[in-house]
Parts: sequence; C-alpha cells; structure tokens
Amino acid sequence: MGRLLPEVPGQQMVIRCCGHHPDVVVADHTGTIRNTFQLNKTNNNTGLEIIYWDGPSQPGLLCNGNMLWHASGEVAWQLDGLEQIAGNTKRLRMSWYHCIPADVCGDEREEAILYNPWGATVHVFTPWPLNEAVYRGYHPTPRQQNVRLMN
Repeated sequence: MGRLLPEVPGQQMVIRCCGHHPDVVVADHTGTIRNTFQLNKTNNNTGLEIIYWDGPSQPGLLCNGNMLWHASGEVAWQLDGLEQIAGNTKRLRMSWYHCIPADVCGDEREEAILYNPWGATVHVFTPWPLNEAVYRGYHPTPRQQNVRLMN
C-alpha cells in the first residue's frame, strides 16, 4: 500500500493476482480497481515494494526485480548491473532479488536496495541527480523493518 496515483485521493493497494504470474491490480482505498497490468517476469513472480524514488511528496514506484514501474503500468526505470544468480535456469536476471526502500543518501528520496539472500553483494540504486551537499546521514525508519519476500 502507498500513494501511487497522484489523481486518486488516499493510498492505493497493489495486489498480485493469478498466482505466481506478473499480473497486478491497483485498487484505491474504496476498493475500486484503478488499473491492471503485467509487470516484468521474474523467476517466481513474488515480492513487490513501493519506493518513493522522487521523494515523499511524489507518487511511489513499484519495484519488481530490476525494474521500477508507475502504477499506470509504464516502466519508470530499469536497474542495470545485477549479476545472474547461479541455478537460474530460466535466465531471468532478477530471480531472487529482494528490495528494501530506504533514504540512504539523506535527500528525502528513497533508494532501492537490492540483494540476493544467497549472495554477498548489496546493490544500492539512487535517483539521479545525486546532490551530495544535502546529505544529512542515514536514519532508519519503519520501512526498513521486517523486510521479507511476501508470497
């Protein structure tokens, strides 16, 4: 749940539907379906996080594997440079990456922190441009608590 559609009051919910498939439904706080679309495929089609990539006053983006999506169904960003994970027979780059949203750079925009739970590398993707002058240090928030893959 989060603020995803600027023209719709309140928060919206994104629900994976049809089992382990890339289909999602975006509904508003009244239960009205606002959009349906397909995300990029990943190995198990689970996990989905909202990232406030452009700051807390802007609509959030959906992070699915190595892609950020607008709730309209349009791709916002592709997060490049992630290694293939051994044993990924389908060659889907983002098979087992998990995402944590956090304002690591201290500029009120959230970074996408991606990690492979079986690996030793953490990838931090930040919105451009990075303004190092506004860095005020990292302070954890409840959005970094109990991060896990939801199914």
